[in-house]
Amino acid sequence: MKRILSLILCFTTSFTLVVPSYAAAPMSDQPHADTATVYLSDEVSLNISITDQTQPDSAPESFEILQFNHGELVRKVVLSDDGKFLLGTEYSDGVVVRQYSINLAERIDFHPSTPSATMTSARSAEYVIGHITFNPLVGETTSERLRVYCDPYYYDEESYTINGKAADAFSDIAGILLGIFIGYKWPAEELAQIVAEAIVSSFGGKVIGSAIGVAFTETVAVAAYYYNFRSYKLSAGIYSNTYSGISRRVLTREGGYEGQWFHEGTTPSTWKDGNLFAVWCWNDMYGEYCPGVRSYS
Repeated sequence: MKRILSLILCFTTSFTLVVPSYAAAPMSDQPHADTATVYLSDEVSLNISITDQTQPDSAPESFEILQFNHGELVRKVVLSDDGKFLLGTEYSDGVVVRQYSINLAERIDFHPSTPSATMTSARSAEYVIGHITFNPLVGETTSERLRVYCDPYYYDEESYTINGKAADAFSDIAGILLGIFIGYKWPAEELAQIVAEAIVSSFGGKVIGSAIGVAFTETVAVAAYYYNFRSYKLSAGIYSNTYSGISRRVLTREGGYEGQWFHEGTTPSTWKDGNLFAVWCWNDMYGEYCPGVRSYS
């Protein structure tokens, strides 16, 4: 089970760099469902559908997990509207035989950091991390240059304990894990694959029946460093909007990920990636088509 948690942690922190691009997309009145199916064995498969509610005043993200045995639907697990429960339905020959709920608060214990682990949030921590030089606009010969500030405003140690029961279905376990990280906007295909790898490896490739058959209590912990980034246009004396990010270092010894770093959003390790932050800053400052980045310094 430690491998399940480590793999899910790895997946979560590796793929959250896509979050800002979701925020920049045109908003729609309809939620977007991202769906993928994976096969845990010749017998068992999971269909995972993640619903992204795009309106600010809409319900939070949700998900639905369908578990099939030999192609027959045997379980459906969804997240309740308030995000506090998994709502399960068990089927036999296409007929509902049982409905149940799992209180996530009883299965997921969050351990907050101690006050001594918290960094100051004072603006004095902000420092110049570098500069962005853009290509000249069409017909121009000079380039625009922005100064980039990083504010490492907060630190804590995030820790979760997962409690599993022998009667849990594979879809229940997947739902409990998603219940921790639903705030991260995952691509369903990548999520499905990592869930499959985690479950199959943890059970030695023997994924049969509906229930996992073993009880477990495992903890995963990471050190989390929180950042705010913004840029400054010297000639105009104005700042861009502020963009946030988190860098996480794995503390859990088990699972082979101890000491590894994973990044979400705009951080000291990712602010140059894909030129996304640079384009956002350009749009904030100039409000027109970005000519592209010439260099970072």
